[in-house]
Amino acid sequence: MKNLILKPKKKALLPLFVIAFLHLLFLSCTSQTESTGVSIPALKKIDQTPPTHYKALSELSPTPEQHNKHLDEIKFPDQAHKLTIKLFSPAYLERAEINQLIQNFKPPANSSKQTRAELDFLLALQESRTPEQVAEALRMHDIVYFPLIGMRKDEDLFFEVYEVLGKQFNPQKYPKTQKLLDNIMKEMRITEFTAKNHFLRARPRQLDSALQPLKKMSSSSFASGHTLWAYMQAYILSELMPEKRKDFLEVAYKIGFSREILGVHYPSDEEASRKLAHQLLAKMWDKAAFTKDFQAAQTEWQNP
Repeated sequence: MKNLILKPKKKALLPLFVIAFLHLLFLSCTSQTESTGVSIPALKKIDQTPPTHYKALSELSPTPEQHNKHLDEIKFPDQAHKLTIKLFSPAYLERAEINQLIQNFKPPANSSKQTRAELDFLLALQESRTPEQVAEALRMHDIVYFPLIGMRKDEDLFFEVYEVLGKQFNPQKYPKTQKLLDNIMKEMRITEFTAKNHFLRARPRQLDSALQPLKKMSSSSFASGHTLWAYMQAYILSELMPEKRKDFLEVAYKIGFSREILGVHYPSDEEASRKLAHQLLAKMWDKAAFTKDFQAAQTEWQNP
């Protein structure tokens, strides 16, 4: 009778022991991978204020001016893509982290000296822009990549790569890079429209009727989505191809400046997006999921 009682107990304990052992083994392997797997280079620092036209504009006061106080009541009338953005899941960051980063930024007041100077800059640019500049700005305006919905062309996702490496670039050889950039664009779109819908900054045309933008926009002004994705990709691609860093940053600047040529964004929208792009990447740089995807993309460029 004793044997009959003991045997079932041994059979019950054996699976539990095996499960416990395998669980400990899994935790050990996971710990080793996480402690030794992070080998990506540190994200390069960002220039605090690059030597562009925005340097002088940023030195002007962004605070409200009493004599133009009525301008501060003007907001963009609509929020954009609220439902679509809710359906997106960030690839690397938590929504709370994105919301926190956005709080680091604030557009200049509509009535401020800085905004007035920016409007004057856009008016002067409107008078001096050449047909060639306009054509180039319109070409860049048409670059749209939206994860999860219909606007997902390789030509748009790899736009900066084509600009730097030429039309002979074949994205089919870089599936891991494609995954990385696609995920980056998820974070970017969530950030873009969370910021736009939070600040509802008036478009330049709302503050000065003399401005004649070449495109009608359906979302608010701050921050610039085109500039945000341009710099996020420029920073990422320059880490994958360090020798091309200057080229990628130049392309990103041109994309941002094109928004001013079209008269749809203030220079401060572009500058905020440039800095926000870097802060977003810095936040995700040590995330395990990001590290894994970056390293996978890195191998494609080490052995092209």
